[in-house]
Amino acid sequence: MERGRRRAVASLRVLREVDTMSRRLNEHENRVEIMFRVVCMETLEMVPRLGFSLEKATNPAIVTR
Repeated sequence: MERGRRRAVASLRVLREVDTMSRRLNEHENRVEIMFRVVCMETLEMVPRLGFSLEKATNPAIVTR
């Protein structure tokens, strides 16, 4: 993850965690784990830098970590 994006993610304060899910994929004997956190975010001005749309900023959004 690029430095600016990492900093933007770190500066978000999670108001409440709505749901957590993980998905594991097997590709050519390599196990890849993808984690998602569904959160409500407080810092809406960070939303464009993370790739979210402002129309959905007040709804729970998926943050990849």
